[in-house]
Amino acid sequence: TCYYLVKLEAFSIYWNPNHTLAEWKLPSQYYHWRNAMTNSLQNFSMNNEDFEFLIKPMTAKIKMTINRNLHGNINKVLSDVIVQDCNVQISKEQFRSMFCIVDALKRMWINWENLSIRPKQRVSENKKIWWRYAYQACAEQRIRPYTWSRIRLVRRNYKKYTGIYKKILTNPNDTELKLDLQKYEDQLSIVNIVIARQQARLTVNETSLCEKSFWDILPSPERVLLCEKIGFSQPEENEEISIDHNYSFRVGNTTLSLIDSGHEVLIVTLTQLISNLHPNYNKGTYKVGLKIEAAIVEGSSVEEHLIPIVSSEHLTVHNSPAYFLKVEFEKMPVGSEFSHKLHMVLEYLEISYHRYAFDELRKFLIGCEEYLSKYTNSAHKLPKKIFDFLKEKMMARWDLNLDVRTPYFVIPQSASLQTGENILILDLGRYKISTELCQESQITENTTHMELEEQLYSRLHIDCSDIQVLFCDSGEDWRSGRREKDTELHVLAKNFFNATYAHCIKSIPSIPKQKFNINMPTLKVNISERKLLIFLKFLNSIKAEKEDLKPIVQKVTWPKDRVVIHWNSKYLSHIQDYITLKTFVLSRRKNNRSNASVPEKRSTAIYYQKENDVWARCVDLPGLEDNISPSNTISNLIGCEIKEVVLRKLFI
Repeated sequence: TCYYLVKLEAFSIYWNPNHTLAEWKLPSQYYHWRNAMTNSLQNFSMNNEDFEFLIKPMTAKIKMTINRNLHGNINKVLSDVIVQDCNVQISKEQFRSMFCIVDALKRMWINWENLSIRPKQRVSENKKIWWRYAYQACAEQRIRPYTWSRIRLVRRNYKKYTGIYKKILTNPNDTELKLDLQKYEDQLSIVNIVIARQQARLTVNETSLCEKSFWDILPSPERVLLCEKIGFSQPEENEEISIDHNYSFRVGNTTLSLIDSGHEVLIVTLTQLISNLHPNYNKGTYKVGLKIEAAIVEGSSVEEHLIPIVSSEHLTVHNSPAYFLKVEFEKMPVGSEFSHKLHMVLEYLEISYHRYAFDELRKFLIGCEEYLSKYTNSAHKLPKKIFDFLKEKMMARWDLNLDVRTPYFVIPQSASLQTGENILILDLGRYKISTELCQESQITENTTHMELEEQLYSRLHIDCSDIQVLFCDSGEDWRSGRREKDTELHVLAKNFFNATYAHCIKSIPSIPKQKFNINMPTLKVNISERKLLIFLKFLNSIKAEKEDLKPIVQKVTWPKDRVVIHWNSKYLSHIQDYITLKTFVLSRRKNNRSNASVPEKRSTAIYYQKENDVWARCVDLPGLEDNISPSNTISNLIGCEIKEVVLRKLFI
């Protein structure tokens, strides 16, 4: 067994936005420069200016253990990275200077393609040449790529690139082909390169499928069975030596601080962050785990002290779990029932609204609205994105087991818990999400309608509980009332519902493609005349406060005329996935197929019409589904059931 230790001391990152640079005449003043750099690292200052740290000096350790077996081969590698405390601190000047640098880099990226024609003189010295440069850049971006000569050149390079890439797929070690490929890559855009490579792969796969022998097409279990029948034994391959790898990463406390004019605007703290990675390189699988003990977000107040805005239940409940977030993600071997497994447990978070803290944060972020608007504008799309994510992973045969307790919101009447008279608590409840994947896709002739639904549907089960709304005075113990099922503080008592989303893996006209059912046993609402009047006053105070807040709206100039700097990986993956072997072959057959005559189309249509009529006579389903016919199919079926609605009036 071998043990290794790597220790990292005083690691830091600093960012001085208004630093005065010293001029060094290198290489004659090399030793002066080196001594100045050494002294600055020891004293954390340069030119009598202290460092403004982004990451304060911290200490980390890397431990590694390597075990060997009796034969001297490595069988286990354990690595552990330990960071005691990680403190990130960003001031307002540093934050703005970062965004200024990001803007400069974006402009440099836009000008990169026109760097050869960019004038070297200043604008004040020669305005005419800069106007000519602007005209040439706009013409190169928006006009010249769509001329016939440029299109002809792109198509010629595209065909040559596709042909060379086909040869590389068959001969991957040919260096001359790679050099030729690089030459044509410089003349094509990234989108054309992705399409050309995918087309070349599909062409090579199509030719390889046609050239395969019977032995290549035969599945591996049938190969083994055939070898056993004829008495042929294949030579056993030497098993690879598997090495057990395990990597872990631990951070004691992680803190992010936003500072404006010497006082702290926002502090985000995570305690005991533990993550581990357990890969299996022989099978191509891995397992990832993440645990976080507690989280708290603190904001500034009028009294110039910090107050909690977001906090986990570790700070308010004594019998809380050890970790408020636990995530386990595992990639399964090829041929398993599931492709991936995702298990997650999230405990409650308390989110309190303090107007002063949010106003200070808005002031800190002034000037960065353009970058933050794309995140704030997409907040209302978050539920749809979550549902699309779950649906996509269910179709990709993921085993999902999620136990999520959504955050509950505490909204005081005067936007402050210290001075607020009444408090509104919105608790969105606890969600348990699991998947039930389709196991069989083969359909027999005697399969009934109910058997089709059992066999061909993959289901996503959502069990929600503890949805509640409380409205009370600030002096009442609403934390204890929130744990009860129904109290005088409840406006909406604890309710629960079950939802099931089913997706059919095959397109069959007799059954819906998608089904979504919601079942809620009871919906109970508590009202009283006194609470109703107080609640209306509460809503009026929130409306008045909303009118006082003037949102900062920055008008985007020419939104449809902006230059696309680069395509993201998601868009390029979408293009690559869209071009499949099926669509590629069908498009080729469609181009090579001659136009059929009109009588043949009519005879084919009459044949299908008769076949559909015979099929429709056999369909006799009761209830809603008797409307299914060859010309009237149900693609989406939605059902909602609420068994009982209770409206209770309280005399208080």
